[in-house]
Amino acid sequence: MESPAFYEYLSGRKNLELAARLLDKVSPREIDEILERIGLAERQHDRVRIYFDGRMKNKRLGIGRAMLDSHVS
Repeated sequence: MESPAFYEYLSGRKNLELAARLLDKVSPREIDEILERIGLAERQHDRVRIYFDGRMKNKRLGIGRAMLDSHVS
């Protein structure tokens, strides 16, 4: 997970919602849980480009994206 690809102009939540739509079986509640677990619940509405501040938030969002996959399998 060197550099996960996200839409930088969208929020972290919107990026996860788009990914969840592709998976078709992830509820909004599960997205809330993932955001909480990766420590981005308070910043979920910030645009992703703001996450690239050297504090690993973009990596956390990548982990959240991987967690979406595990919710489906």
